[in-house]
Amino acid sequence: MPAIRLDSTLEARGIQKNLVVADPFSRPEKVGMREKLLNLIPTSREARLLTEKQHSTGEMTLNYVEGDDHGDPLVFIHGIGERWQFWSQEIGLVSHRWHAYGVDLRGHGASSPAETGYTFADYPRDIISFLENCINGPVVLVGHSLGAVTAIGVASARPDLVRAVLLEDPPIFVHERVGGSPRGSLFARLQEIARMEVSDAEMARLIKEANPDQNGSDVRFRVATVKGLDPEVYTVTLNGRSMDDFDAEARLSAIECPALLMQADPPLGAAMTDEDGDRAARLIPDCTLVRMRGVGHGIHRDDPVNFRRVMFDFLDTVQRDTI
Repeated sequence: MPAIRLDSTLEARGIQKNLVVADPFSRPEKVGMREKLLNLIPTSREARLLTEKQHSTGEMTLNYVEGDDHGDPLVFIHGIGERWQFWSQEIGLVSHRWHAYGVDLRGHGASSPAETGYTFADYPRDIISFLENCINGPVVLVGHSLGAVTAIGVASARPDLVRAVLLEDPPIFVHERVGGSPRGSLFARLQEIARMEVSDAEMARLIKEANPDQNGSDVRFRVATVKGLDPEVYTVTLNGRSMDDFDAEARLSAIECPALLMQADPPLGAAMTDEDGDRAARLIPDCTLVRMRGVGHGIHRDDPVNFRRVMFDFLDTVQRDTI
């Protein structure tokens, strides 16, 4: 299938919802991609600081960062075993036109562990409390993996709090096969490492051994992440109980806002098969499906140019006019 550009007006919506993104520089553009991305990077005078804060949900303490208010609220939610810093570059890029936030999910980063659990049904409660108490107005949620499933949970339970969702390769139908997959084996090993009391150097060696494709910088970043992680976040994924009290089809069908679903390439480790992507896109009433070929599950880190192009085009369609 030829590459189709998701342009800034999303004219393809309603005509062609299943899009494939290939090389962004292989065809003419109304606005050059390099120029577009450069225009989205704040100058030193425009750059702003992030403020780290905490919110008590009644079940746990949620850590989050907040940027300056330059527009509508937009919240980034990371995946399992990660922290808000996995979105730091995207937070910086949107901050000149949005009021950006990044959260640490329960048991991750600087957020506290939660005795009430780590199922797909548990995480949305914290984000709902955060949105109700810390943010004014409906938000756009951008989530990767577990963060995308959390966004689905929030948008389906409280449509009044969510203006739009961007869902990056959510493992919404994968729970039955995770334990036997390479990712399941990786999660089991990372849980073991997170439980160890070892030096940073030894942890780096172990993480590199578990992730041989990661470079030294990636490993260093992962060490800091694992050190702040509650190892129990992996348990429900490994024992097949992550979907307890979470009806995927019902949740997807209950999303009322516009949704952009980004599916990674199945042969490269996507959490969604093509069948999963089609099924989710049919269930969400207003959904645009974009298949990101040539990149695995971590789209925004492994193919940032294409990810940001698609993200910004979508955001342009759901932001109120603030210019």
